[in-house]
Amino acid sequence: MSKPSQIISSILSPAVGLFLRSQVEQVENLQVKIEANDRQFFAGQIRRVFISADRAVYRGLHLSHLELVGDEIAINLRQVLRGQALRLLKPIGISGQVLLKEADLNHSLHSPLLAEAVTEWVIKLLGSHAASLGLNPRNPLKPLSMNLAGEQLIVTAQSETTDPPTPLMIQVGLKLLSPSELQLQNPQWVQAGSVPGIPLDSMTIDLGPETTLQTLRLEPEQLFCQGTITVVPAP
Repeated sequence: MSKPSQIISSILSPAVGLFLRSQVEQVENLQVKIEANDRQFFAGQIRRVFISADRAVYRGLHLSHLELVGDEIAINLRQVLRGQALRLLKPIGISGQVLLKEADLNHSLHSPLLAEAVTEWVIKLLGSHAASLGLNPRNPLKPLSMNLAGEQLIVTAQSETTDPPTPLMIQVGLKLLSPSELQLQNPQWVQAGSVPGIPLDSMTIDLGPETTLQTLRLEPEQLFCQGTITVVPAP
């Protein structure tokens, strides 16, 4: 029988690569490095996996670059050795960092998931002003775009329920209140000819129990995140 190191390089590494590619719509320069000793390997355990990739698309979210590490991963080793697809047998924590450029955010807005979330944020930030603009969370704002200007995220769109359509511009800062809470800080509604913008109430977003962020940094034309997510096996 082949040694574990040979099996890892000839079977397991490609199987992990195929599994990762099956989870994303697009990925380039995918690199996978696996660490496992003999005992862990034959028990179907991977001690650690290092992953790096460029221009990945996951559930409509575009990422320019990512570097991830997964620890203590349980897989269906016997089936993999028979040529079947790799499956996760238990939830795992994936830690690492991702870089999103301004173009990534705007490509991601083509995904209904992000477009609906941004529409919901804008409506909640506008509060009572949203009703006068005829905004409805069931109708995602179009056209919708994002700009990263220093420490500000600028969302632009227009309300097509008014005649003529009303242009919208929201400027907001992003701040981590806790590893699982993101605050839309000091938002302003910028109307044509109004300087400065109309102050709006800040809003807190719960990132959920499966996401923990240590770093969130807005930079000119890019957004950097560092943290951990929990990946749950498909049923």
